[in-house]
Amino acid sequence: MTKSIKMMAIPRAKKASLAASGYMLKIKKFKVYLLVSRAVGLMSVGFHHSAGLSQSPQPRVQLTTEPPIGQIIPFEAEASKPQLPVKLTLQV
Repeated sequence: MTKSIKMMAIPRAKKASLAASGYMLKIKKFKVYLLVSRAVGLMSVGFHHSAGLSQSPQPRVQLTTEPPIGQIIPFEAEASKPQLPVKLTLQV
């Protein structure tokens, strides 16, 4: 009978060790996944910031008026003196 008990114990022990090694393998894969995801995240942040630095500055556009904006009077329906329209100019 001792042989049969030993014979049964060996396959159980092998299954237990395989299950434990499978669990350890899952933990190792998870750690590798975390390391890779952190590296990809840091690289994406770096690329995002470097892309902003390499762009050329946007052209500046300015709106000017003739006469100057301080002298502009809104149009009135029944104005006693004639009102001239304002000339708007975009300057690049």
